[in-house]
Amino acid sequence: MTTVSNDLSNAIDKLGLGAPATGTKKAEPMGQDAFLTLMITQLKNQNPLEPMKNQEFLAQLSQFTTASGVQDLKKSFDSLGSSLQSNQALQASSLVGRNVLISSDQGYLPPGSTMQGVVDVPDAVGNLRVNIYNSVGEVVRTVELGQQSAGQTLYEWDGKDNAGQAVASGVYRVTAEAKLNGKSYSFDTLAIAPVESVTIGRNGQGMSLSVGALGSVALSDVRQIF
Repeated sequence: MTTVSNDLSNAIDKLGLGAPATGTKKAEPMGQDAFLTLMITQLKNQNPLEPMKNQEFLAQLSQFTTASGVQDLKKSFDSLGSSLQSNQALQASSLVGRNVLISSDQGYLPPGSTMQGVVDVPDAVGNLRVNIYNSVGEVVRTVELGQQSAGQTLYEWDGKDNAGQAVASGVYRVTAEAKLNGKSYSFDTLAIAPVESVTIGRNGQGMSLSVGALGSVALSDVRQIF
C-alpha cells in the first residue's frame, strides 16, 4: 500500500503533462529530455513491493528509442535534402549562358543569326526534311537533309524563306518528316536554346531553366548541354 510521491507529481506538472487541455491548440510531442525526466522520476517513485515489470520498462524504453530515432532520422533527411538542393542549385547556375537541347516543336531565330535544332531519327531514313512555319501556319522554309542514319540529326536554318528572302526573328514551329520503308513518317524535333536564368523550385518542385523566347523548361527535361 503506497502512494505516488510529490516528486513525481511535481515532475509531471513541470513537464506540462498534468495540465488540463485548453482551447484547440494541438499538443506538442514529448521531447527526449522530458521523456527521460519523467521515466527516471517514475523509477524513483515506483512501489518497491510492485516494481515496474520488465515488459513495461522495455515498452517505455522502446518508445523513447523509437521517438529519438525518428527525430534523428528526420534531421538527417532534412540536412540531406538541403545539401542536395544547394548542390543542384550550384550545378544549375553554371548552365546560364550555355546552350541546352530540349524537346520542342518550336525554335527561335535570333536577329541576324541562324536557328539550330535536332531531329530524333529512330532508324535510317531517306529524304529527311524539316519544315519551318510562321505564326499563321505558313511554311516559310523547307530544309532538305536527305538520307540519314538512326540517331540525332542536326539541322540549321539561315533565316531565309524558300524564295531566299530574310524573315523576321522570332519563334517558329518546326516539323520533320521522312520516308521509312517506303512510307512517310513524322519525327520528334528538339530545339537548341540558350539558358538565360535559373529558378529554384519550391514545395517539392524541381529547378526550371528560362530559355528565352521558348519559355521555361524543367532541369530534368534537358537532353544535352553544349
